[in-house]
Amino acid sequence: MEKDVLFFQVQSIIQEALWRCGPTLFKRPKMVALMPLKLIYFGIVTNVQREYNFSGNLDFVKFFKLIQEAGLYAIMRIGPYACAEWNYGGFPLWLHNIPGIELRTNNEVYKKEMQIFTTKIVNVAKEANLFASQGGPIVLAQIENEYGDIMWNYKDAGKEYVKWCAQMALAQILGFHGSCVSKGPHRSAEDSAFSVARFFQNGGVLNNYYMYHGGTNFGRTSGKGHAWVNGHSIGRYWASWVTAKNGCSDTCDYRGKYVKEKCNTNCGSPSQRWYHVPRSFLNDDMNILVLFEEIGGNPQSVQFQTVTTELFVANVYEGANSNYHAKVDK
Repeated sequence: MEKDVLFFQVQSIIQEALWRCGPTLFKRPKMVALMPLKLIYFGIVTNVQREYNFSGNLDFVKFFKLIQEAGLYAIMRIGPYACAEWNYGGFPLWLHNIPGIELRTNNEVYKKEMQIFTTKIVNVAKEANLFASQGGPIVLAQIENEYGDIMWNYKDAGKEYVKWCAQMALAQILGFHGSCVSKGPHRSAEDSAFSVARFFQNGGVLNNYYMYHGGTNFGRTSGKGHAWVNGHSIGRYWASWVTAKNGCSDTCDYRGKYVKEKCNTNCGSPSQRWYHVPRSFLNDDMNILVLFEEIGGNPQSVQFQTVTTELFVANVYEGANSNYHAKVDK
């Protein structure tokens, strides 16, 4: 590909503000050779079985056309499973009520609904000439997500399901992807950047930066801990996930072959610590923070920090630490 070799994730439900700022939003990643990724939610576009709504904020065809106008390529994530951060994994509730269904395994009832949904999305994209083979911006479409960490629970049925997903995707002329996740210490930015640079140096063609834009689930879309500021939802949080206590070091040499234990930080701390609060949610005097935590915890250490970043420049190369400069107003 001539234009772009990386991709980034954007907010999955397209808000009207994104339509207005789309050209500016897509211009910035183009400057650093990034490629947008769009996730389509089964449970949002099909509130009623076999009835689809692609209007307004759900108009993914318009979204991809904006991407193409910006001169970028894109990846489309079809699902139908989205992620654990959304209620019911992004599935529509009517799916749960179908007799005999078992989700995300070698179940004929589920596979039938999954194939119907996948085919519908692919056909809409084809009718709009969105795939690269048609002159459009989509170079890859993904089905399923983060299956590696649950497949063991389904045993042989899980393995058969993955094979079926791959065959179904190939029949649609799509790519298949499934990944696993884990909770652990932070991987250093230097190590990650160096590994990505070496990956492309050795002929790699695709890497995911998650998130470039968006990522906070505003509204009741999450089954994890939930937070509100002055009555405004700021989404879910994972404070109960504490990383391993061992494996971190004050010194680090990130050169050489990657191993997951190298250059780790944040041992013994929550895997997430910072959460974005829009300035418009805050009052000049008193602010009220409400936390809904299913497991428990002590909120006494919660603090707010105001940071405005206007410019960020970084240089990464082998044999030296990364040098970065940022103009920040705290």
